[in-house]
Amino acid sequence: FAALTPLAMGLPFHEGLYRPQEFHVLSGPGLRSGDHSFAANFDPELLDLVVEVPKSQSESVTEFELPLLFDQRPQEDPILEAWLGKTLDNPDKAPVVLEARCLQKLQQAVEDQPEVCPVLRNLLSRFEASIAQWLSSWPQGEPWREGLTPASCSTCRQSAEMLELELHSVLALQGGMAPGPQQPPFLPESEEALDAFR
Repeated sequence: FAALTPLAMGLPFHEGLYRPQEFHVLSGPGLRSGDHSFAANFDPELLDLVVEVPKSQSESVTEFELPLLFDQRPQEDPILEAWLGKTLDNPDKAPVVLEARCLQKLQQAVEDQPEVCPVLRNLLSRFEASIAQWLSSWPQGEPWREGLTPASCSTCRQSAEMLELELHSVLALQGGMAPGPQQPPFLPESEEALDAFR
């Protein structure tokens, strides 16, 4: 079967861009330009940058797209297989949580079969953009330290220890995602954000 075009997927062409109509699954929260609710955050337990997918898109991804995209299990990559286990083998049907450490592998799989996973493809694109935004805005404020008053440190939201944990964890992620002979570069459209973070 030929790959679906944006028009065939119900995305009308407007001002040079295909934009989903309000009723379309791709128009959900976090999938529209300027929607700040779909923002990457640092998870201190996973030591990773993550984002929670809205419920309607989570259901589409877990019930239809991921089973078609990864019909052969287990996957060779242990990190990706662990994520698939949490996401697909979860009896509680919890919302999908995208993790930066899996982004590259997921993007590779999506590019091989884009016709079976339009929602996931859109989510990964938004996730990549939100990671770049997180990197470019880090740190968001000066860490709290002794001697500062609340009035003089209105942006002190985190301890120095937490900022250090974020720094080393994300640098380790970047190192683990370094381009290899058969791997695309991590955040290929956001090299400036990565360089600034380093």
